[in-house]
Amino acid sequence: MLKYLLLLLIPVRSYAEEINLNNLDPLKGANVLEIISGILEFLRLAAAIVLPIMVIVGAYFILFSAGTPEKVKKGRDTILYSVIGFIIILMAEGIVAIVQRILLTS
Repeated sequence: MLKYLLLLLIPVRSYAEEINLNNLDPLKGANVLEIISGILEFLRLAAAIVLPIMVIVGAYFILFSAGTPEKVKKGRDTILYSVIGFIIILMAEGIVAIVQRILLTS
């Protein structure tokens, strides 16, 4: 135990790098279209994760509805609205691509 405590007394070289806080740019010089594209990329990833979960939840409602029309409708609506939301996110990427093409060619 004592030999492990003695290891704490050995000088250790630090390889830390200095950070210049005066020149921080959180956007890294990105323009508006790059920022919007990054946000949409994140939303697409989040939607790709949430969509299967919501489809499973909707299927769960339908499966365990025991024939109750309200629960079947709730499950069907859950699946429908999650797919519609995913389509909207995919369409938003297309709209940004069209706007980007228009702005870059003019």
